[in-house]
Amino acid sequence: MNLKNSYYILITLLYVQQTNPVFSQQDEHPVWKATKSQPATLGIDQGSKSFALDNLKIKVLNNSQTLSAFQPLHGDAAFDYTPVEMLAKRDRNNFFHIGDINISLKRQEKTHWSHYSSAKDRKKVIELTPSKTILAAADISPTLGDIPLKVKRSWENAGGDLILKFQLTNPTDQAIEIGALGIPLLSIIIWIRKI
Repeated sequence: MNLKNSYYILITLLYVQQTNPVFSQQDEHPVWKATKSQPATLGIDQGSKSFALDNLKIKVLNNSQTLSAFQPLHGDAAFDYTPVEMLAKRDRNNFFHIGDINISLKRQEKTHWSHYSSAKDRKKVIELTPSKTILAAADISPTLGDIPLKVKRSWENAGGDLILKFQLTNPTDQAIEIGALGIPLLSIIIWIRKI
């Protein structure tokens, strides 16, 4: 490569580097502008509880009991597997967080499926008493609307490892078929930006 080609590449890189931040500002994107007009539902202002495990430290929000921080205990203190830098922007309905659940179910003798998501219309969950190995637990049924099931979620310490556990029970005398059950995780794009 000669000097003239290197010069053009350098100019191009400088141009891209200087203009890229303008396009990457999330406040300028229409999605984020629309999001600002929605009420915050995650309950960040209600605080969180912190827990340290053998190799991880986590924060569980008091209101929703979803994770607001998921970090290695040792190493880069600024690194977080959650998009903590975007938490205040993503604290509205329809944004998934670690600890959310999606369920599709059908009641006995019905032909249509009903769909429920803990991220759709957030409500304060009912905190349950933790135990020696259960760090935090909640009945999350209130945030799943008119779901006919009772859904409990717990964050547990199993020998130093973090376990996310859901318990679904049917308090009715009618059979219910679960057709889909999903535990949303963060987008790989968010993780790629962090690496």
